[in-house]
Amino acid sequence: MTKHTDIELVINDFKEKSKPDDRYTSFDYCYNYFQTTKDLTIDIEKSCLVLGFYLASWGMFRGSSFLLQQSVNHFKPTILYINSLDKSVWNIDVDKYDDKNIELIIEIYKEIKNRLIPNGNTDLTLVTKVLLGVFGFIPAFDNYFCDTFRMLFDGQCGFRRVNKASLNFIQNFYQENKSSIDNLSIKTFTTDFLTGEKTKINYPKAKIIDMYGFNKSNFMTTEKVFEILAEGGGICINRQKKKNEEIFLYNHSEFDPTEEGLDINEKGVYPSFEMPFLLVNNKYPWYMLHIETIHEDYRKFIIEKLIKKLNEKSIKPDDLEYSKNQLEVKLGIKLTFKLNNGKAIWIYTENR
Repeated sequence: MTKHTDIELVINDFKEKSKPDDRYTSFDYCYNYFQTTKDLTIDIEKSCLVLGFYLASWGMFRGSSFLLQQSVNHFKPTILYINSLDKSVWNIDVDKYDDKNIELIIEIYKEIKNRLIPNGNTDLTLVTKVLLGVFGFIPAFDNYFCDTFRMLFDGQCGFRRVNKASLNFIQNFYQENKSSIDNLSIKTFTTDFLTGEKTKINYPKAKIIDMYGFNKSNFMTTEKVFEILAEGGGICINRQKKKNEEIFLYNHSEFDPTEEGLDINEKGVYPSFEMPFLLVNNKYPWYMLHIETIHEDYRKFIIEKLIKKLNEKSIKPDDLEYSKNQLEVKLGIKLTFKLNNGKAIWIYTENR
């Protein structure tokens, strides 16, 4: 398990969907209510409604869910059980996953399952969403979260049960990424229902982990994989990734200072890196320009095309006077030139 550098990016992308009217903010209203209400039975109808609407907006009433056949009264036994728990339960978070608290989380899971889930119905996603919205001490084990964490741990844990193994893996993820998760928890606050403003109630660390697990597979990452710069513009190829899919965005822009209308603004979307790069390689002497970025994933391919182009064009060392060194640095190679029967021959050796 290693640290993940994209946690803040993924969480901030999720937070863009957390305005007062957005469905995901139902967590805030539910968590605020159960955090601040001392006796849930004084207005038990409201307690049931708060929990029920949170679950509805988080998808638990759709499709073939058994909850579609139930009234809000179905939540009364669950509310009564939650109300019976000591308030110290709300202090549990992933940084306090010791043996005692892990056993307590598992016990609470089982008790709520017994009160909420009829025999024969699946319980994992629904009950963990209750635990997240009410206590905030565990992520919701929905398909997105579980798929992400199975991938992160290379299948070492299936995340198909709430047990010691799955909770220990979540704690391990927290420990490896403690600084990022703590920082996000400290500066992320719930939204107040009446005012729409932020409260002083922080998102628990388990909620930050939940957001990461849920949103990572939906998060579109964009990174530069090739870029050359010229006066007044340049050419850039970006890779955009989502799940196992990726596309490549080509952008060529040149500013015309003469105001003759000769600006260049070419864009394109391609299914592979090779297609836009070959477009560049066939049209421009990119190897003589200022190379800003070459991604490691495509280094070998670019080296191959560079050597072929230098030899096809019979490029002499003087032609590369200003770019040879940067080519070697960016590509991690040593370029060597020789003449063979008057023909320019370039070869390279790895320099890493």
